[in-house]
Amino acid sequence: MRFGVALIQDQGWDAALLSRAQAGLAFVAGTLGALAVGLWSDRAGPLRALRLLLLACAASFAGIAGLIAGGAAGAAGPAILALSSVAPSLLIVALVPAVMRMSQGRAGAATQFEITMAALNLGDVAGAAAAGPLAPWLGLAGAAALAGTVFALCALLAGRTARRAPAGRR
Repeated sequence: MRFGVALIQDQGWDAALLSRAQAGLAFVAGTLGALAVGLWSDRAGPLRALRLLLLACAASFAGIAGLIAGGAAGAAGPAILALSSVAPSLLIVALVPAVMRMSQGRAGAATQFEITMAALNLGDVAGAAAAGPLAPWLGLAGAAALAGTVFALCALLAGRTARRAPAGRR
């Protein structure tokens, strides 16, 4: 998303400060958060964990949209940065086991897993590429609301997948 760019261009953040903040969030989410989500995902099941993390991402981006639309973007810069970084970073911890489980026991499972991961990477890149041209049209609040909507739709699809999966594969 364009939030980091907006923090520098519109809110006057220093690029080095932004980089340190993003690195700190990635370190915390990528180590402690990943460990916690991994343990939770093992207990709750990867599809359930995935669905709940997708809902957390939807709520995070809805919160970002509300903060920006409410005019609090400057003061809420650190919160916006955390909301746009932490939940999406943790999502992959539940996503990979869910994709592996869905591919398990099928002919061509490795190929199916790789195609799914390639599609996810393409979606990530396509979303980032679309954010630039869409930002002037949607504004940051609209872009955040759109991202939240996409995460909510993905949560609905993940819930549908979980209901159709055999009991041992959830």
